[in-house]
Amino acid sequence: MNIASRNLESDFESANRSMALGDLQSAREQFTEILKIDSTHLGTLINFAVLLVQTGYNSAAKTAYLQALSHHPTNLLAHVNLGNLYFQERFFKKAEEHYEKVLSLVQSLGAQAQNDPLILANSAHAHQGLALIHFEEGRQDQADFHHSVGFSLEPVRAYPSAPLNPVPSMLILIGGRGGDLPWPSLVESKHFSVDTLACEFWEKSKGKIKSLFDYDLILNAVGDADSSLRSLQAAQKFLEQCFQDQSTLSFNVRPIVLNSPQSVLLSGRQSNAERFKEIPFVKTPNTVLLPRSAFTDPLKIEQALEEKIKFPVVVRSLGFQTGKHFEFAATVEDLRRVAQDLPGGELLVMEFLNARDSHGYFNKYRVMFIEGKMYPIHLALSSHWKVHYFSAAMKDSPENRAKEQYFLEHMHEALGESAIRALESIGRELALDYAGVDFGLNERGEVLLFEANATMIMAAPPVDKIWDYRRHSIQTARQAAQQMLIRKARSDRKHCGTGP
Repeated sequence: MNIASRNLESDFESANRSMALGDLQSAREQFTEILKIDSTHLGTLINFAVLLVQTGYNSAAKTAYLQALSHHPTNLLAHVNLGNLYFQERFFKKAEEHYEKVLSLVQSLGAQAQNDPLILANSAHAHQGLALIHFEEGRQDQADFHHSVGFSLEPVRAYPSAPLNPVPSMLILIGGRGGDLPWPSLVESKHFSVDTLACEFWEKSKGKIKSLFDYDLILNAVGDADSSLRSLQAAQKFLEQCFQDQSTLSFNVRPIVLNSPQSVLLSGRQSNAERFKEIPFVKTPNTVLLPRSAFTDPLKIEQALEEKIKFPVVVRSLGFQTGKHFEFAATVEDLRRVAQDLPGGELLVMEFLNARDSHGYFNKYRVMFIEGKMYPIHLALSSHWKVHYFSAAMKDSPENRAKEQYFLEHMHEALGESAIRALESIGRELALDYAGVDFGLNERGEVLLFEANATMIMAAPPVDKIWDYRRHSIQTARQAAQQMLIRKARSDRKHCGTGP
């Protein structure tokens, strides 16, 4: 290696240290300088792309990954990371192409190379990515296959902490079924060393993770009781077993467990509809879970609903986010028709909660609960009943953005004290350290509960000045969650913890 190459590698390591320590501006400048000298430097292109995603520049990140692959077409990590980025943006076909490319490249290697730890890790990540795509698309058998292969190869993943900076250790329990809390946006390497454990494969993790009592904090990131029931049950069993095995060792101190699996298990859509219906000023939909056989003809549907639910209704397959496999039905015949195209052996039918305002917009608010305190995240207004921020009527409507800004800056006044008290009651009933609620308001100002669980994200707005009014609220909520984790990890741990 010549002097120039050595200097380049030294600059690369320096940029990586800056990135790990959270000095993203310095890292960005250093990566840029390296690429001026060598525009094909693989490590820089990949890590710079990771930084760009972290700071909201997804398009530039894709350019960096594509540049890396144009010069290093067989690099597995670049394919995996680009696949992950396409998946996050819901370009599932493109993501699938890159994950499949990884498996094809691995298959072409010899047996010895295939067993290399880095090759195995990339193969595992590709299978895990494919599992998420198939879950999203409702292909359950294929999803289960890739989920099993991916996490059998890698039940535990270790994330290094910032160099030369001793930090607390955290074990994060994941499900990998698309219903996990968005922990990467909250946990920084400068604050924690992290191991993740795929709960359903905990028995394969022996010898690969430390004793639970050697972690400073445990975060249950499995957040969706509908999509990740098996993962939550496995998390519960894992924690109970590990704590029981160590119960006789009095010198061990039980670490705190955040978002206990028991509490998350109660946060499914049907459970929430029942347990929140008695809260004053809250309206939940009458809800029934029916087998697919109940939707074969209108008479069977009417018998199954038993006058408990009145039309119009919405019907959905369990465990899907962002409105996937979620339809509206005004009549029994509509319900029979739309149910035929929904995946799953059971479908959830709910009364339609009308959150349409006097201007014709359907409204959906999001509020986070972090250690019991409420943080406003967004208000989406849409002309369509299925409201999602990314498709809502916000970008081209200064009036709608002004209404959202008022909510973010004056939440109590925007919602009214009765709605605020209702939301506080929902937060107490959820009993989660990190959770969120999506809801609307009717003409009487009552809270129309859509969902409440631990999967809610606090997505940074696009890099555009018109969204500047949103940044402070999201940054405040994220910082509250980050500080909660730091404080919990460094606090004196009690023998009892918070329980599994």
